[in-house]
Amino acid sequence: MGIGILDIAYQKYSEALDNETNGGDPEHTLNCLYEAFELGSVEAAYALGSFYLHGKHVKRNPEKAMEYLSIAANSMYVEALKDIALGSERGDLLPKNEKRAFKNYFLAMLAGDTDAMYEVGRCYCYGIGTERNQPLKTALTPDSPF
Repeated sequence: MGIGILDIAYQKYSEALDNETNGGDPEHTLNCLYEAFELGSVEAAYALGSFYLHGKHVKRNPEKAMEYLSIAANSMYVEALKDIALGSERGDLLPKNEKRAFKNYFLAMLAGDTDAMYEVGRCYCYGIGTERNQPLKTALTPDSPF
């Protein structure tokens, strides 16, 4: 059995990560990420979204960031879900959208992320993207007795 496309995508993503970690050429990092993304790497989609969101090695572009982050989020990539949630709540990603923020925090919580669980509780407490619900907020707090 040979190497599959996703194996090659992962190799390209790993090469980009190694290059970035070791202070290599940013152009090489980007090229590897674009290749990995084209081959189906969700991790590369998230990395490219983050780069466009923060303007790292590319010009900051919230629309392009949202495009890449959405691809990763559609695969339930938790960090992408949380970045979309936070950016939507603050207005860093396209127009402010508290319902989109709540939805993405909630999906990240369903994927098992405890930070997202806290954020969902906070949303219920303050009515961010959903109706206020103090009992649910209490149940979702990390030190809850439930």
